[in-house]
Amino acid sequence: MKHLKGFVTISQYINNTPGVIAPLGELSTWSSTYSKEKGEYQFSDVPGYKLISFKSADDVLGQLVPVDSALAKQTLEVVREAVAYAVANIRPYDSLDFRNTLLSTFFSRIGDLNFGSFVDNGSIALPEWMSWTSLETGGDTVKIWTSDASFRDQYDEYSITVIPPLDILDDFFGTYHTVVPKLEDRTLADLSDIIQITKNTQPETYLRILNFDFMNLLSPTLKYTTNWAVLVYGKNGDNIDAIKDAIVEYVLENSTYTKEEWEAILPDLFKRTEFTILPRWDKMSIPNLTEIAGLYSSILDPIECVNFAKANIDYYPTTHTEANSVIMPYDFKALSLVIVTGSTNIEGKQSLLELFSDYIPVPTTSPDFSRMQLTTREWSLFIQELLITAETATEFSTIPINMRRIKRLGKLFITGVYDNVNYLVAARSNGFYGY
Repeated sequence: MKHLKGFVTISQYINNTPGVIAPLGELSTWSSTYSKEKGEYQFSDVPGYKLISFKSADDVLGQLVPVDSALAKQTLEVVREAVAYAVANIRPYDSLDFRNTLLSTFFSRIGDLNFGSFVDNGSIALPEWMSWTSLETGGDTVKIWTSDASFRDQYDEYSITVIPPLDILDDFFGTYHTVVPKLEDRTLADLSDIIQITKNTQPETYLRILNFDFMNLLSPTLKYTTNWAVLVYGKNGDNIDAIKDAIVEYVLENSTYTKEEWEAILPDLFKRTEFTILPRWDKMSIPNLTEIAGLYSSILDPIECVNFAKANIDYYPTTHTEANSVIMPYDFKALSLVIVTGSTNIEGKQSLLELFSDYIPVPTTSPDFSRMQLTTREWSLFIQELLITAETATEFSTIPINMRRIKRLGKLFITGVYDNVNYLVAARSNGFYGY
């Protein structure tokens, strides 16, 4: 069985005005970076329609493959029929009638038809995405988008290319004083040249440079900051979990040393140092009014809070969550936070109390705010930005460029990095909050 994900362009709806992307049928330059392995398919008897495949994979072979001609043509024909329906009917369309029309037209050729919300371009409306099973090609699955705005947020595939600070990774296991000069030899100009060569005319969605400390095992206080570049293809890959996983996988595949040996010299990379924050979005003290925002509850039962954390942070052992949870008040709508230390945090970053012992929950307008240390004030503002975003974030909402959206075991988090520590804030839209 094969799986196809892609975008269909429709020439008659493309807007050639500079800087403008049509609501339907036009793919932006930005979205085109979401895959390094795109294919383009057109047919003379389906004029004006082009399939751009972003992922075409074969389950049996376990690899990427070109799209079968029959499947590519069927995809364009389905979109053409959707356009014909849109032209012949008055908006808003009857979703059931739309579905039945396509299934009737492609009887015995497709099944399991599903589609997203309709996007209107002022003339017609089309589903932002459509998916189906191709009965004609043996059960292959298809999911295509016709709206660039939806594709940008909803396309879930990604790939990550790693550019390490040393060409030969095993060189990290020389003596500290022989390794550091090799790291210093690679200048920023050198790194820039290597990045351009690695791209090989395939523009990336994101270029990230991550810093991890290289530790001197004989003198743990001595360390050197290493620079790791990654080229991310696809918006969904731009999160610290995915990037770290990609780097770790790359290192272990290109080294003769074990994960435990690497963990000793690059602990920031191989150990996830993080804090998971569960804001108690579900605990309201004063409800929303017409023009005044509601306030959350400041009085919580500590036992209930720990049980809440154990029930909803299921990627840590429950014994760890029970022993490493704290409750912290925050000056954002009187919100209280249940915070759990990551299970693999490096030494020195295992307790918020130690990291920010002078924290107090006061607004920035309070004279007492300046009594905290600068790092604590900056951290407090950083947490506030995450909370403001997490309160309204959904799986496909727009979030600030300095934050990331990840899902762990089906739960949505808004994340950010402060002082090389990842903070995961649970979004209010998660089902366990009951909204």
